[in-house]
Amino acid sequence: MPSSWPGSSRLNATCIQIRRSRAITVGASATLLSNYLNQNRYMPYYVQLLVGGIDEHGPSVYSVDALGGATKENDIVSTGSGSPMAYGVLEDRYHADIKEDEAIELAARSLKSAMKRDAGSGEGMHVVVITKDKFQELDGDDLKKYLAKIPA
Repeated sequence: MPSSWPGSSRLNATCIQIRRSRAITVGASATLLSNYLNQNRYMPYYVQLLVGGIDEHGPSVYSVDALGGATKENDIVSTGSGSPMAYGVLEDRYHADIKEDEAIELAARSLKSAMKRDAGSGEGMHVVVITKDKFQELDGDDLKKYLAKIPA
């Protein structure tokens, strides 16, 4: 569970892990976050979050909105004001047997497209690779290599 979680959510996740004697699932993590955001719906955090990982049920990703709605997504997902542009790229280039390098380039390409066409998307980019064997946030140099392959 991320160390950046709000204290009560981190505590709840730890309690679940202790009670069940196993790691919290991705879905349960998304539900905890959803509950936390829903409690604050009258003074919401203006966020759109993706919660993803691999657990005993396999890989999964959830989209969590500012009011606490959580939706399990399939294959590809994008959120935020630039998501229509990102979805255009993702839907055009994603395929079920995509390799890790291709997926990283596709993620970078879709984010670049969103940032180029939507002022609200900002200018920063973080790409994370999650497999059953690793969690890796690409550093700036690695990300630059992928971005260099994408035409301006």
